[in-house]
Amino acid sequence: MGCMTSSPRIHAAHNARPILDFDEIDDIQQGHQKVITVDVSNYLKTSYSNLLQGITKIPKTPSIQPIACLNECTTPLVLDKLYLTNGDSTDVTLPVAAFGVYGKGKTVMIGHIGLLAECTQTSTEASAFLENISRYVCGMNRMTIKVLILGVTTNTANNIKKNLAVFEIYADISKDPVDNWRNYAGVICTTECTLSTELLNYVQRGGGLICGFVESSNLEEPSEYPMQKILLELGYGIPECSLQIGSSSSNSIKTECSFSTAHKVTFPSLVETYIKRIEDPNSINMSDYDSLVTALRYNIISMMRTENNSIKQLNEAAWNFLDSTEASSPESTTVGSQLIHGITYVLISEMMSHIPAIYFENLNRSWPFPGECGENLELADFKTHVELHCDSWFSTGLYLPPGVVSTATLEHHIPHISVQIGAHKECILSNSGPWKRWPIVTAVFDFSETTINIASPFGGIVYIVAENVDIEEKIDFEITFRNIGRHTSFLTSVPDSFEESRDMKTPWGEIETQFVIFTLPTSKMDMIADLQDTCDFIDSIVARVLTFTSDESLRLFRVVFDVELNEGSPVLGYPIVFDISMIDGILMNNSEPSTELFLFLTYIGMMSMPTGIFEHPMIESFATIAAIHAFKNTWKNCDPLQYSLVAPPELFEVLYRIYNENNKNALVKAFLKAREASVYPNQNSISLWKIFVQKLSLDTQDYSHELLKESFSMQSISGHMIMTYSSTSLNTYQLTEALASATEIV
Repeated sequence: MGCMTSSPRIHAAHNARPILDFDEIDDIQQGHQKVITVDVSNYLKTSYSNLLQGITKIPKTPSIQPIACLNECTTPLVLDKLYLTNGDSTDVTLPVAAFGVYGKGKTVMIGHIGLLAECTQTSTEASAFLENISRYVCGMNRMTIKVLILGVTTNTANNIKKNLAVFEIYADISKDPVDNWRNYAGVICTTECTLSTELLNYVQRGGGLICGFVESSNLEEPSEYPMQKILLELGYGIPECSLQIGSSSSNSIKTECSFSTAHKVTFPSLVETYIKRIEDPNSINMSDYDSLVTALRYNIISMMRTENNSIKQLNEAAWNFLDSTEASSPESTTVGSQLIHGITYVLISEMMSHIPAIYFENLNRSWPFPGECGENLELADFKTHVELHCDSWFSTGLYLPPGVVSTATLEHHIPHISVQIGAHKECILSNSGPWKRWPIVTAVFDFSETTINIASPFGGIVYIVAENVDIEEKIDFEITFRNIGRHTSFLTSVPDSFEESRDMKTPWGEIETQFVIFTLPTSKMDMIADLQDTCDFIDSIVARVLTFTSDESLRLFRVVFDVELNEGSPVLGYPIVFDISMIDGILMNNSEPSTELFLFLTYIGMMSMPTGIFEHPMIESFATIAAIHAFKNTWKNCDPLQYSLVAPPELFEVLYRIYNENNKNALVKAFLKAREASVYPNQNSISLWKIFVQKLSLDTQDYSHELLKESFSMQSISGHMIMTYSSTSLNTYQLTEALASATEIV
């Protein structure tokens, strides 16, 4: 069956086909060395034929996953199509088994380790497949073959050992490191193996490796697994795939395809196909183009931000294609007028998260959004002190121009810390083009090491983001940025901040009040007559909302104004995202109420509540009452409801009658009771709503039964809110201490 006789060592070659040096392991052990030079493509082609000789199908396990072959030293062994949940097949074909070479060793990647357990003697072709891949990685020149089954569950490991024994390949089973790797011609492990560094060295020196996918034990990040970095080094990726590989009605996968067909599914070959496909835009079939982009994306999503010449070429080709088809121009304020532009940008947006920062160098796509930086923006080095009490965004006060590569350095490694370039992550790909901005304009770089490169083709304000950080007490650290600029800003805590930074000429800046950070164009900041007066007004009216919702937290809300929203709707979240047309109604006219200001206060009210305290209709209704309360206490003769842009939920009418006909404190006290109870375990939106109603019913017997009706359709939800702190300090003020006189409820 398998008849491989040598172990390859790869030598990197630029702009040339890879070449293998073969060292006969047995000769090396005797002090002799024989070198044979072989073209890697021919070697893989010969190996492919030998590995699948006489085999027409292999077993298909229910949990089998697709694999990506990311370099020229790996190639698919078995392919299958992706299937939709309704059972229909797609036009996208991906590997479920692959093989390759690395250093002096040889490797095989399987879509699930359980497949090897099903290669029993009773299934002739399956058993032959297991023998062939085992002899491929171990080498046929050995008199006796012994392998190590490492870190595999007991039942699966025993079945694999039994299956190997049929053709006299002996196996040891272990869950722990071994003293002498040289005792074994090959190792069989899973993607959960924690000895990844040792295994890479083992393969580099000539050992064989068969790795099978298993479900990740990392529940927080299921797409991450211990072998990920090493498998990428070997040339393999495992895409996070919501679709099923192979038909659910079949228990086997056919292997009958040529080497050339299989090799076309490798990432380098797909990139070559893409570059050739876009040479003549007029001849592109949209369905074929979409399938090709989808196949490329499944490869890209398995990659990390490491250098890969193929993805570098692909990124350049995709942007050049957008240019050649006039997706944007200096004369236009929109981008992406054609369907093919949208498909192409789906590909680009995937690469944005998976390519090294260095590939963005000198790539300027800041027009029409967020816009060009002025000539006065000086690049320098800055050290920023960061304090975190919980999951947060931290404003650095820095701006990275498009196409500029900067570095960010931590004093020491801190998990779950990243650098974000851009003020929000909202995607507008679902909108029909043309767009007022590129659909995704944010780049995020995780601290995989203490010093990382950062860059963006769009440029933007720079934030430190902490997500899923286990913080029992506050943590503080310093980050040093090099080759970066400052952005225009106004902070109420630093009265001269705007005058000191307005000459930076960054297209976007920030206004930071006591309660809210606004991100907006600097051209709009210049139009605000008195920034301090505006901030004082915002703090005064927001404080009334927060008092009504009993929010005494340290939270600073973020509001970002955008030139285009997904489906035209504002975003309720962190940050709150409004259309840029709402700036005037919120920040430019403090003496008069407006529909924009009413919506802003309603969103602040909703975001000020603990996540999951009530169901959405209850949260929206109470927040609307809070906004009404703020309006009434700011403009005595105002009818706030005339400024409501949308009809509130039916429940609102009941709460509004209570607000108008009873002591306003009844609502506040009832909500405070529910808010205090929300911190205890085993509470959910149903139980908390009942607590609210019960407290309220003490003063409003006539309405409590109407409110209780709303509890029957509610379902429990859970989660937590990402919070943000000031970019200058973490003031520990309480709401009742700040503006107390202005927020008193009567």
